[in-house]
Amino acid sequence: ELSEKMRRSVLVDAAVEVGPALFFSLIIITLSFLPVFSLEAQEGKLFP
Repeated sequence: ELSEKMRRSVLVDAAVEVGPALFFSLIIITLSFLPVFSLEAQEGKLFP
């Protein structure tokens, strides 16, 4: 069993480790959807 201080330390270390990967994956997903949001006219009506 971990103490409260050790548990918090492990959680912070894990968050720091996966943070950059999570950030860049969200940026890539957002950028991949930008062309869909810029559609106009008939093709734009397909994606409300």
